Amino acid sequence: MAKRRSLGKRVALACGVLAGVLVVAGVVAYFVLNSVGQRRVDAALARIRASGAPTTWEEVIPPPIPEDENAAVLYEKAVALIALTKPDPPRPKYPPYPYPDSSDRSHPLDVLADYLSAATREQRKALEPAMAQILADNAPALSYAKQAAGRAKCRFDGDYTDPPETLPLPLHRVRLQDLSRLASARAILQADRGDLPAALEAWALPLRMVEHLESEPTLLRQGERCALLADAADSLQRILRDNRPDPEWCRLTADRLAHVNLEAPFVRVLESRRVEDILLRERLRSDPDRYLLPSLPDTTEVAAMRLGYRFVGALDEAFALRRWEQYMSLADKPYREACSSLDAIARAETPRYAYVTLMMEPVLAGVWRARDVAAARLALVQAALGLAAYRQRFDEYPQTLDQLRRALTWPVPQDPLSGKDLVYRRDGPGYLLYSVGPNLSDDAGTPVRSGSLRDDGDIVWRIER
Repeated sequence: MAKRRSLGKRVALACGVLAGVLVVAGVVAYFVLNSVGQRRVDAALARIRASGAPTTWEEVIPPPIPEDENAAVLYEKAVALIALTKPDPPRPKYPPYPYPDSSDRSHPLDVLADYLSAATREQRKALEPAMAQILADNAPALSYAKQAAGRAKCRFDGDYTDPPETLPLPLHRVRLQDLSRLASARAILQADRGDLPAALEAWALPLRMVEHLESEPTLLRQGERCALLADAADSLQRILRDNRPDPEWCRLTADRLAHVNLEAPFVRVLESRRVEDILLRERLRSDPDRYLLPSLPDTTEVAAMRLGYRFVGALDEAFALRRWEQYMSLADKPYREACSSLDAIARAETPRYAYVTLMMEPVLAGVWRARDVAAARLALVQAALGLAAYRQRFDEYPQTLDQLRRALTWPVPQDPLSGKDLVYRRDGPGYLLYSVGPNLSDDAGTPVRSGSLRDDGDIVWRIER
């Protein structure tokens, strides 16, 4: 019996010693891992600061603008007056859930979409009465938007005090594009009715919105900017199919488009996204129990991840900052040159300790692609304006873009997605003009299919006469 007690004591003592060793080892590991990780984080932040890039949210946000000078205030009033809301269809309580009836296209949003997608004046004619009524219903919103266009400064999303909690609302993106699409529809309608000066004035509103969003530092806003630019390009293509604008207007507008800056806002978006990542990780490290996977139940696995992050959080943050340095080294490269490196970064193996990076890492290749697709649309519009001016002067289109360049007083840009000239050829009395598109491959003028998840196809501008 005494031997059993002695053995029990020895086992208990051994367990106590082992527990003590494990505690000491854990404490040592905690301090060593955090010390090593923090040194790496500090070195990475020092490199960022030395490059002149921001590391705090205060360095990222645009300066405040007085309310009576801020175009965003008027845009917000315009947004509040848009009469296009489409309620969600009632959903049955029990399966099978039937597909909603898509045959009824009488709702204003459907009419607007069909009107803007109609390729010819004849196709739009049947929708014109309904479209005119929709524009009349939204006249107050467009009036505020026109007032906003007259202001020099603009800043949206005024509450930047706590970026992880107050990111821009998706509502703003959707509604601003609604406003742009209404202005585009009005421009097309006025052109169809023969009032070209009023049409071109209405067309300038989406372009002004593109200019106003230049200073916005968020990815959401710059993505919206690209969408507005696409709206402006599509509506101008429809106007030019049946109208001949004054060559001087073409020249002035092409010059205005040449000053639309896509590169600097793109770099600013990457910088602000990196700062946001820094702030989020600081928050995670300060209180992983609260901020790491807050929406998941407190399972053993989640608890282990939160506990583990106290040990490896600094190392994870250092790895993320190194990954950001790789992305930023490509910021000034066009997508056609950066895409292979971006793919390599995305495919690179992530260390097991960087599991938060693995969960949170943004897919940024799409940002490069969206920027250069927008730049391609700009190039197409500038070239199309030159072609319209050339036709007014010579009563026909040129045979080549070189012939166009020799006749113009402004440059015709190349296709940023190929690094070469836009593809241009005469097509009967009209022409076909296109960029190779986001797949970086010439698809012989086959347009990118709207709504497709694939990038196959070209960005096409076609004028039949």
